[in-house]
Amino acid sequence: MPEAALQEYSFTLPYYYVINSLSTANSNYCLVDITYEATEIGIVRDGVLTYCSHIPFGAMTLARELAETIGVPVMETYGYLKGDDFNNYFKNCASGQHEKATEIITDYQNQLTNLFKETGDSLTLPKRIYLHSNLHTESFFNEQITKAATKSTKLAHATYNVTSELLTKKYPPEYVSKLSAGERDTGLLISAQFFHTEAYQSKFDQL
Repeated sequence: MPEAALQEYSFTLPYYYVINSLSTANSNYCLVDITYEATEIGIVRDGVLTYCSHIPFGAMTLARELAETIGVPVMETYGYLKGDDFNNYFKNCASGQHEKATEIITDYQNQLTNLFKETGDSLTLPKRIYLHSNLHTESFFNEQITKAATKSTKLAHATYNVTSELLTKKYPPEYVSKLSAGERDTGLLISAQFFHTEAYQSKFDQL
């Protein structure tokens, strides 16, 4: 359709709509989306999405830096991010590698801390944070996000895992178990929820 006029929207916009449908308990919050190569945030004030920003550093970026440091394949270090205890994977590494891996994680936290200071206004980061990532890496990134947010504001923050909540509230148990057991791309759940919700069809022209 060469004559069609296209309107493009960032991922944060459908993310914002989906969160509104999941929870209306708080009108001030921060959206965090972690992809393979980026971490994006959206700031919501009084129920309105007011600001977006990002850093070009995501889950696979982190995995590559760790892989180079400890000398193992990238997909192996990405698998570490899915584990219950990330630090356990480095106990048998050569001398100094655990410290280097810790430095990489700390550097990522520092990048997040600086990102969280970009709120688009004079106010600090909201206390409520919604985190969207792959289902299997949510636990790891929840910890990093919470620590970075506290560094940024010197306040306590509550970080909620969106993918887990989406699965619990919007999908039948048998579908949840399949996604949990496999390597499905759960990062698509926000888009799927948005594009299959009738209430949004009158607001957006979708192909």
